[in-house]
Amino acid sequence: MESKKYRDFLEKEASKSPIEKKPSNFKGKFWFSWGESSDRAVLDEGASDIIDSIYFGGDLSKTVVMDRKVARIIQERIKDLEEENIHLYKRIRVMKIIIFSLVATILIIAVIILS
Repeated sequence: MESKKYRDFLEKEASKSPIEKKPSNFKGKFWFSWGESSDRAVLDEGASDIIDSIYFGGDLSKTVVMDRKVARIIQERIKDLEEENIHLYKRIRVMKIIIFSLVATILIIAVIILS
C-alpha cells in the first residue's frame, strides 16, 4: 500500500540531504556522505544505522544508531499510517454495510420471485 503523502514527504526530506554509501578500505566499514558536503561517518559492524536499513536494505545489528531527525521522521510516518488505518477502517465499514444491503436485497427479490 503506497501513500502519496508519505512519498512526497520522503522526496522532500531526501532532497534536503541526499546520502551515499561507499565502501571503505577497512573490512566491514562504509563511508556515508551526505550530498556535496565532506561530512563523513564511519560505522563498523558492531553498530548499524537505521538509515542504512531503511534506504539500503541492510540488516540491523544488536545496536542501532538513530538521531533525532530520524526519530521524528519515524514518528511522523507512524502518525500518518495510523490516520490512514482509521480512514481505511471507515471505508471497510461502509463496504460491509453496502454488501449486507445487497445480500438482503437479493434475498428479498429471490423470495418474491419464488413465491
